[in-house]
Amino acid sequence: MAVLPLDPEQLLRSVRDALAGPVLDALPGRGADFARAELLSAVELLDNIAGGLTWSPDEKAAEEADLADLETTLGLPPTEGDRAGRLRTVGDRIRGTYTADQDPQDTIAAVLAWTDAELRRGMSTATRASTIGG
Repeated sequence: MAVLPLDPEQLLRSVRDALAGPVLDALPGRGADFARAELLSAVELLDNIAGGLTWSPDEKAAEEADLADLETTLGLPPTEGDRAGRLRTVGDRIRGTYTADQDPQDTIAAVLAWTDAELRRGMSTATRASTIGG
């Protein structure tokens, strides 16, 4: 699960670093597949900048509701605020499901549903078009 910063300057620095670092180094003939994957990552970041700048309140509310539903399903109290912290707490709970002697089926189903919604909402059109079944 990726957590991207919503600060446009951080995103732009990430794009610059991806293009100026590993992509540039890989282009002179070695690692063409790696270069393509890194370039697609840079495109994804650019698409996410545009999506983040025009993100509608309805989409943001849907994302928050989905995370709150996941927290509730996992037995966590829904909270507001630091998304990265909330996701870490969710990750800790998921890890606990597997380390405890529990049946993880409900956890697996909840995480799959949440991940599907996140990917559909966050995957850029460029990445979606390059996947099977785009």
